[in-house]
Amino acid sequence: MSDSSRRAFLIGSGSAAIAVAGVAAAGPAQALRGARRSAPAHVEIPPFDGQILMYVKDARRGDIAVLVGDREIVVRDRRAVARFINAARG
Repeated sequence: MSDSSRRAFLIGSGSAAIAVAGVAAAGPAQALRGARRSAPAHVEIPPFDGQILMYVKDARRGDIAVLVGDREIVVRDRRAVARFINAARG
């Protein structure tokens, strides 16, 4: 599958399905409580124009793929992956 068709698939169906399934399984309030519980008190967010799509590429290793434009950057953050998995489980 080419990068552009893979990205279109992820954007068009995968990310929406995962978000809907996670919220439906846990309920919106519970999903938000889990996200708030693990968020730091203050985080400085730098300015950014555009869209960023992220997905867990390898949960065991803690790899997150960050898609920006036509680039894919892999970031290793085991804590973030654990928070995503816990939020998805509810």
